[in-house]
Amino acid sequence: MSYEPEAQRAATHSVTELRDATTFPPAAVELLQRTLEEFERVHGTEHTRTVDLRRHFAVVLQSRGCVSEALPHFERVLLAHERSLGSSAPETLEARYELALAHRDAGRHEQGLIVLADTVVEAERTLGARHALAIASRQLRAELLDSAGG
Repeated sequence: MSYEPEAQRAATHSVTELRDATTFPPAAVELLQRTLEEFERVHGTEHTRTVDLRRHFAVVLQSRGCVSEALPHFERVLLAHERSLGSSAPETLEARYELALAHRDAGRHEQGLIVLADTVVEAERTLGARHALAIASRQLRAELLDSAGG
């Protein structure tokens, strides 16, 4: 499967974080987790900074191969964005895309398709069909359909 340059740019910051996260020593991951717990205690679970930190923690876990540990964090990020920003906000669409990627990495292709179901249409409607996230979402959907045998 070939990937368009625009789709690759959609996840540029995520890729950068993943590259950085793979070099995190275990002590840094533990510190990040404690920091997340402290942010939750001080700011609450729905605060923007807490949600951003949770997303970063999920990306770090995923990059270290701990996808099953990362999935609940990606799910919580998505729920927080849906509640605070709505279902069609770019941040929400990106959170859906990242959760679908995590499901793919966990081998849960059908669950990834469920998460991604409305993302392609909503990304195209909100951001335009040529937007990098819309392109990346279409490509991921095709990949998941192929892997799921559909």
